[in-house]
Amino acid sequence: MDSGAAGKNTIEDSNNVTDKELEDELAATREHLQTLVEELETSNEEMQALNEEIQASNEEMQASNEELEASNEELQSTNEELATVNEELQIKTAETQELNIELECIQNSVDYPLLVLDQKSALQRFNSAAARLFRLGAAQIGRHLRDLALPDMPDLVTDSQQVIDTQNALDRQIVNANRRHYALHIAPLLRDAQRSAGVILLFADNTSLYEIERSARETQVRLLAVMNNSVSLMAVKDATGRYQFANPRFEQTFGFATGQAIGKTDLQLFPDAVSKIFRESELEAMRLRKEIEREETLPLAGGDHHFLAVRFPLFDNDGAITGLCFQATDITARKRAEESLRLAAMVFDRASEGVMVTDTEQCILTVNDAFTTLTGFTRQEVVGRKPSLLRSEKTPPELYVEMWERVNRLGVWQGEIWNRRKNGEAFLEWLSINTVKDKSGKVVNYVGMFSDITTVRESQQRVEYLATHDELTGLPNRALFNDRLHLALARAERSRESIGVVFIDLDNFKVVNDTLGHATGDKLLKQAALRLLDCVRAEDTVARLGGDEFVVLLETADRHEATLTAERLLSTLSASYQFDEHECFISASIGLSMFPEDATDASALMRNADSAMYRAKDHGKNAFRFFTADLAHLATRRLALETGLRRAIENAELLIHYQPQVNLESYRVVGAEALLRWQYNGEVVDPVVFIPVAEQSNLIVAIDEWVLGEACRQIAEWDQAGLPAVRISVNISARHFRKEGMAADLMRIVNAHGVSPQRLCIEITEGVLMDFERAQRMLAELVAFGLMISIDDFGTGFSSLSYLKRFPIHELKIARGFVDGISSNADDRAIGSAIIALARHLGMSVVAEGVEMADQHAQLDASGCHSGQGYLYARPLSPEDFAEWLRARNTP
Repeated sequence: MDSGAAGKNTIEDSNNVTDKELEDELAATREHLQTLVEELETSNEEMQALNEEIQASNEEMQASNEELEASNEELQSTNEELATVNEELQIKTAETQELNIELECIQNSVDYPLLVLDQKSALQRFNSAAARLFRLGAAQIGRHLRDLALPDMPDLVTDSQQVIDTQNALDRQIVNANRRHYALHIAPLLRDAQRSAGVILLFADNTSLYEIERSARETQVRLLAVMNNSVSLMAVKDATGRYQFANPRFEQTFGFATGQAIGKTDLQLFPDAVSKIFRESELEAMRLRKEIEREETLPLAGGDHHFLAVRFPLFDNDGAITGLCFQATDITARKRAEESLRLAAMVFDRASEGVMVTDTEQCILTVNDAFTTLTGFTRQEVVGRKPSLLRSEKTPPELYVEMWERVNRLGVWQGEIWNRRKNGEAFLEWLSINTVKDKSGKVVNYVGMFSDITTVRESQQRVEYLATHDELTGLPNRALFNDRLHLALARAERSRESIGVVFIDLDNFKVVNDTLGHATGDKLLKQAALRLLDCVRAEDTVARLGGDEFVVLLETADRHEATLTAERLLSTLSASYQFDEHECFISASIGLSMFPEDATDASALMRNADSAMYRAKDHGKNAFRFFTADLAHLATRRLALETGLRRAIENAELLIHYQPQVNLESYRVVGAEALLRWQYNGEVVDPVVFIPVAEQSNLIVAIDEWVLGEACRQIAEWDQAGLPAVRISVNISARHFRKEGMAADLMRIVNAHGVSPQRLCIEITEGVLMDFERAQRMLAELVAFGLMISIDDFGTGFSSLSYLKRFPIHELKIARGFVDGISSNADDRAIGSAIIALARHLGMSVVAEGVEMADQHAQLDASGCHSGQGYLYARPLSPEDFAEWLRARNTP
């Protein structure tokens, strides 16, 4: 048992040892595991930190990717923009190339040589014309002007440099070695307004023009030489009998100094006996409207002289006589003239006139050099032929018959004739044909002397026509009409017949002219002129005096015939006028004056017809009136008024009264209208009388400016005296608005007195607004300055609602005619209410004129009218009385 126990103890001990080891090992393992766990935790923490770093790196990489994507998009957008710019650049490049091609085409299309130089005078461009003229090519581009060696051209470097330095264009004439004439224009080539990029040289070959001008000058010299050296007496008078031309032979024959006769009549130059013979012959030629040929014996200082004189009237294209031509041959000196002709035949080659000598069979024997110059035929080409080789179709055959009949009968012929040059060109010549006789008196030769007067005649006819006719309508003008009137009066006095003068003024022509334009106005005047001609007889005269005024001379017409003519004129002129898309209607005011009942001289007849016309216009227009005795008194009265008005301002005869304007609701004074008065010869002239005279004589402009200046002066004086500030209304005439710079003049007057523009109101009539553009511009300037604008007597003129919308209008004034019956007449009340309502909706104030009764005041106030003016409140007052009245109204 002991050994078993011992063995059991040994086993137990052994087990105990083993357990202990196991526990130690287990503890060690546990510690190791704990260490591993700690290491794992540390590793996890490190891994977690690493993950966080990786996540942060990923986020940074994602942000970088986003930035790269944004940059990529920006680069893509930039690439697209660059592509677009590149496309535009290609388009612009193509356009520039096209422009360069077009510029080259334009340059080459110009037939004048053109050079373009830079600032250093180096060649930059040239056109094909320059290349041909100067033999230029691409190799010359960039070379200096002096190195180009332009063929046959002077040195142009100095002129070009001057243009480059001064930037001022230069023109000069140059002649090259080939005698070609060039007009050289050197212009600066400006890159902008200040910098010069070079110069442009343009060469215009004007050789042909130079030659033409030289030929024209030579022709003119020859023509004057021909006329001044003519052996015949030649003179031309205008329609009034004044000499326009007299050749030296005329002056020498009658003993006049050079030019002494020009502009004078026969009565001023000759004795009564001579002037009477001239005048009777001239009147006969004008009456018969054809040439008068007669022998005349004139008692001159050296004794009686016998002339073969020819007079014939000159006509315009309408057949109206514009003057008279006088030609004469001194028969007493016939032999001496023949001797002179034979002497001239020996030296005719030196004459400036074309000279042709024929035999009795009209075969050409010889011609002079001037003949060759004028006709183009050489002496060899014409000798042996007949003068008919020069014949032109413009000359009627009967003229040649008449010409040779006179040559054979009188031995001389002078006149105008159309002939033909070698090249077929027709020309008008002044031809003189004279016979050459031997000692026995037999004709042995014919000598013709001629000169080309084509240009002179055309100019002369044009000048003569414009001197006696209206350029627009072609009707006779005042000068020609007066001459015909004097002739008609002389005939009527001799034959004891009646004649009439008809004054015609187109009504409302200015409205058509201003609304449809001056071109349409001119068309209307032309149509009116044609209608006037259709209404009168062939022997009557229709003339235009100017503007829209016409006058008719009725020859051998009594009062009944004049009445019928006036009725036809009224009917015809009032018919419709068509102008493309426009149609308009006008009428006429006509005045008639008769000889010998109303006057016996031309000026009185014209003046009386004018007075009668104004009477017709005053009675509503579209009517005619005969002159009566009372019109003579009115005309005298009007002349006296006009004369007095011209001195009224300097004589301090004009004065202003002020009529208050009152607020209808509060009775407070809001303003006053400046009303003009004229103290003349101890009496006060009614404005209704003298204002129309001032309008017609254009004195109204000075009067308007004086009224405005006086009103401004009065406002300043009242302000200094401490009076309450009120607005003053000043009337400005419609005629004043036709003056350029009117607005500036009014503003200058206001500024000169130091008055605020807001203290003034400019009153105008509706007629001002008819000239739309001018009125709109001037009213805009006045309103911008600070002035108020009021339309006076609204509704009585050319009313148009569009005016109220298109013009800067502040106030409407209801005319007295509507205010008179506004409390008792339904129509007046309706019109007044409509004007007030219209103004209120357009933001304008309304002033009623002529308020004289309380019921008118009440009705206007009830209708919404703002202010009133009239005798109910106060009459027009002198400045002193107005000041006292205003003080009394404002005294508590």
